[in-house]
Amino acid sequence: MGRQCAYRDRQCGSSRTTPSVVGFTRDGERLVGIAGKRQAVPQPDSTIYSIKRFIGRNYDEVTEMKIVPYR
Repeated sequence: MGRQCAYRDRQCGSSRTTPSVVGFTRDGERLVGIAGKRQAVPQPDSTIYSIKRFIGRNYDEVTEMKIVPYR
């Protein structure tokens, strides 16, 4: 299911850390890390980022849902 990149893959960009970003293409392919971050510009509603701030909280406790394009 989609191309998977290693942490230091040249095709996905070489960096010391991997961004916590997951993007979904129209074909259903998952783009993780740098590839997902690149997709956030053309398709922000299909890209999940900053999700760690919501972990462990109830839906009604989260006030930041108004500023992210995904639901």
